[in-house]
Amino acid sequence: MEYREKDSDYHDNDLSYYKGINDDLEEKPLLPSTSLRSMMPLSETAIEMYPVEGTRWWVLFWFAYISSLQSLLWFTYSSVPDHSQAFLNVDSNTLIMFLDEGPIAFCVTVWYANWLLARPGGLRKSIITAAVLCFLGASIRCLPLIDALHINHSVMVVLVHVAQTLNAAAAPFVVASVSTLSLEWFAEAERNTATAVGNVASAAGRAVAYYLGPAMVHTPAQLKHLLALEAALALVPLLAVAVHLPAGPAKPPSRGALEVVEMYGTARGKHGSPDVRGLAVLWTELKGVVAKPAFVLLVVSGGVNMGLYGMWSGVLPAVLPSSWGDAEAGYFGLANTLCGIVGGVLAGVLTDVRSMQQRLRTVTGVALVLAGILFAVFAAALPPVSWHPLHTLAESRAPLLVVCSLAGFFRGVTDPLFFELSAEAAYPFSAGTAGSVLTFGYHVALVISLSLPSSVLTRWSLTAMAVAMGFCTVLVVFARVQYQRR
Repeated sequence: MEYREKDSDYHDNDLSYYKGINDDLEEKPLLPSTSLRSMMPLSETAIEMYPVEGTRWWVLFWFAYISSLQSLLWFTYSSVPDHSQAFLNVDSNTLIMFLDEGPIAFCVTVWYANWLLARPGGLRKSIITAAVLCFLGASIRCLPLIDALHINHSVMVVLVHVAQTLNAAAAPFVVASVSTLSLEWFAEAERNTATAVGNVASAAGRAVAYYLGPAMVHTPAQLKHLLALEAALALVPLLAVAVHLPAGPAKPPSRGALEVVEMYGTARGKHGSPDVRGLAVLWTELKGVVAKPAFVLLVVSGGVNMGLYGMWSGVLPAVLPSSWGDAEAGYFGLANTLCGIVGGVLAGVLTDVRSMQQRLRTVTGVALVLAGILFAVFAAALPPVSWHPLHTLAESRAPLLVVCSLAGFFRGVTDPLFFELSAEAAYPFSAGTAGSVLTFGYHVALVISLSLPSSVLTRWSLTAMAVAMGFCTVLVVFARVQYQRR
């Protein structure tokens, strides 16, 4: 049995390593069978076989930055709803429409994003596409601020719709590709952590928006300063990825990354992105993953969980008591989101421990139960429920802030785990396809929830979040996942 372990067997410009793997796999297998490999410890030899590059952190940083930026731009107007309505001369329904344009554009573009991700250098192209779309969206919003253009009010609102749609179209190019990034760039022992960091980046953008909007905008006229700052923030990643963004590592960093090559049996080239066979492969993968009951249960559960939370966080400043003001409502949103980020990252780090890698479903279920209880307490303490034993929480604020923060922490734990669980349940189909289907389900749930009348959203969104956690827990319990990826 032949092992290709030494650097001399890898040549950046020699595609013989990848070409025809399926043709001669039985004659000269690259590695032992999957069942045997699952029992092999990562020895020094394995480390030589699966090297990692320091560049992976550069790629992850800008991936996370762009994902965070996209979320920040999506939430700009909702972070200061009263001043935004006055500045644009629109009502609350228009602000909700700005939010709703996000998941609508996502659902339209996610399949192209998934196809692009599967092309040679697809991850790099996806990151650059997202950076360009975010910059275009942020820039177009600033056009009405240029006095020389003499843009009237009606045109200004149309430009905002266009800008929000362009920014929303950027989301699938980063949100749906996080599992692919962690697989292609990171070692097995780092994969869950990388997925967690990439996943919580979107929430980090909302956290920044919760703080930045109320901190900078005290009058409607000051909104233009916030828009200009965000346009400058959108220029930074565009310049960074233009300077340096490799298409992929020179060598596979893990067994799972190498198995992608084996399964497709096609040349990956020196940058490691599979040259899969277009739409036919995408269609085959989609049919394959939706035929797996565990995967479908996880997509529905994860989609409802993330979709309703997106709605909940998007309308939170508007549904909290009006006497609180934008700043105080922003603190609750900020605390909830920041704790969710901490929970997501910790979940990734803990589940990278070998003893925890087979317990992703259990951890997800426990986190959903705890989040559901805390969201229920939060909803019961506020109108329209206002349950008397919990009414003092709303009056004192501080205990309610703790409840809101803990709810965000435990719900945040579930986000990266759903991506990893869906990739496990979809195996041997690609993590990119699994991530695309999961995020599609998430945005379908977000579109449906944000399409409800504003009176329903403001009255029942808090309660709906608690109910959703219970529903998602039941689905996770019935999802039987086998952990086969390495």
